[in-house]
Amino acid sequence: MTRSGESDMSSLARVTLLKPDFFNRDPRRVARALLGKLLIRKTSRGILAGRIVETEAYLGQGDAAAHAAAGRTARNSVLFGPPGRAYVYFIYGNHYCLNVSCLPNGVPGCVLLRALEPVAGIDQMAKTRRIEIVWGRAPSPVQAHVGAGALPCPAERSSAAVVPAERSSAAVVQAERTGAPVKPGVGLAGWSSSAVAGGHGDPGFVIAKDSDPKNVSLLKKISSGPGRLTAALEITRERDNGKSLVSPRSDLQIVDDGYRVRRVPVTPRIGIAKSAERPLRYIIAGNPFVSGRRA
Repeated sequence: MTRSGESDMSSLARVTLLKPDFFNRDPRRVARALLGKLLIRKTSRGILAGRIVETEAYLGQGDAAAHAAAGRTARNSVLFGPPGRAYVYFIYGNHYCLNVSCLPNGVPGCVLLRALEPVAGIDQMAKTRRIEIVWGRAPSPVQAHVGAGALPCPAERSSAAVVPAERSSAAVVQAERTGAPVKPGVGLAGWSSSAVAGGHGDPGFVIAKDSDPKNVSLLKKISSGPGRLTAALEITRERDNGKSLVSPRSDLQIVDDGYRVRRVPVTPRIGIAKSAERPLRYIIAGNPFVSGRRA
């Protein structure tokens, strides 16, 4: 990643598009193997890309948490194949989740993509998420502007203080870069806030950071979490459900750039009530863009 926030685009020209056979197997194997791969959206403004750092497997019939547990319906038919198709659903009334179908045609199963590490098109993704990135060293204190009209995700809401709605369009919250643990409002190492600077429920704000953007984990606000990553890549059910992620003609693809994952902790799935104890969540060990708890 360069200082401007963009990956070396020449490296994206050397990627290999995954084939349907990659997904034509047990979702548990696919969920592990997807870690480190790139999810790419082709747009008229350039390529958006994020590295997959967290996944969950859903095993279809027999898995009470799976959408296919009760059998095939018009809503979940993508889960029954063919493999390598996008299954997009709307949740909590305000955000989408992206899954990819697995197993042979006619057999249900999928992998949920839970988090991405931003790789290319970061400024565009941030803009879509109502986040304005200020590259380079900024003066202290840093102003974090809470934007109006943000659509917070219920699952992402912070317990921090909230700016009153009548002030939200003009609210300016002071955030100072410190070396101390974070106070309520951000939850990210090296930053503290007086209220909701970068709070989960208010994605319209300004990030100020040093030359290495990875040192400032406020970038997690872009695509760490299933609702955030779909928003960043403008993924919707209407636009993408049933779309092939393995077709050269598709504007939404999963590719391999040769990145190798060293260690993959496995934990119970999160954010669900049924079959929540099953160890079917896979993460890249130590990656700061993993959502929720880490192993």
